[in-house]
This record gives sequence, structure tokens and C-alpha cells, in this order.
Amino acid sequence: MLIDDSPDVRQALKMTLTEWGFVVNDFANIGSMVTFLQQGGAVPDLIISDFELGADDTGDQAIAAARQALGRNVPAFIVTGAVDEAVWQKIRESGLSALHKPVRPARLRAMINHLLG
Repeated sequence: MLIDDSPDVRQALKMTLTEWGFVVNDFANIGSMVTFLQQGGAVPDLIISDFELGADDTGDQAIAAARQALGRNVPAFIVTGAVDEAVWQKIRESGLSALHKPVRPARLRAMINHLLG
């Protein structure tokens, strides 16, 4: 599962993941993702979320909402282009791993392999 409010970034990541053989359900915001899950959408093996999702939502909130809707602790990580140290501090405090955008495919694949390992 992929959550990113940037259509271009979302499409690029989805294309890479699909080329690697993953089935990817992607969403621009938390609301559409939660609706999908509550309506019986496919249960993901992994959640990848941007951190800054519009004005008020964050990736840790998206991951928490997905986990709550699913009733299980799905492996997850953050991707972000943020340079603000406060953002990185919040990510560290959430306990989630994170990669900095633009993400090199090898690093993305390594993170996925680590979490699904």
C-alpha cells in the first residue's frame, strides 16, 4: 500500500514497485485509504507513506489509521523529502524507519526486503 499526496511521486513509486512484482494500491490521502480498507479492500503486506500528506495529515497518522482499520500491525515505513529536523525528529519518535526522497531503487528494495524478510 502506498500513500503520497503527490501524483507524480505516487505514480513513479507505484511503477517501480509494480515492475518488481508487487501489487500496489495507492492513495493520495488518509480518508480514501481508510474507506478502501473499511470496504474490504485488499490487505497489504507493507505500507509505504510519504510523511507530509497535505496541510494537516502525516505519514505516521496514515500508517496508524491503516493499522487500526486492519486490526493488525502491518510493516511500514516513511519516505520523505523533508529537510526540516523537526520532521525527522517526529519520524524518529514514531518508531518508524524512513528513507529520504528521492529514494534510490536499491535503498527502497533493501528497506522492503528488510521489513518483509
